[in-house]
Amino acid sequence: MIGEFGYKGETWRVAAHGIAGREEVFIVHLEQDGTVGSETSIDRMTEPNDSNAPLEDIITMLCDRLVAERGLTVTDLTGPFAWRESDTKHEVHHGIPA
Repeated sequence: MIGEFGYKGETWRVAAHGIAGREEVFIVHLEQDGTVGSETSIDRMTEPNDSNAPLEDIITMLCDRLVAERGLTVTDLTGPFAWRESDTKHEVHHGIPA
């Protein structure tokens, strides 16, 4: 899956693949001008995490970690997670496009 979402008043992009609870998840922060900024990832198969947590929880954890590690300034500290419509969104399950 590739998709864009809003969180803490910012725009982000996620690429995640694998089975639920065992995904590789890549997060990038999209700058105001649309360019790709800081990024981070987790391999839920090999790195410590709650494999029962919903993907959205892992995504927000990665965003929070990236904000802290890179000292990113967000526009809304209480801005909720919400998927956004995007030309880059693709749903893939077991290698077969949905």
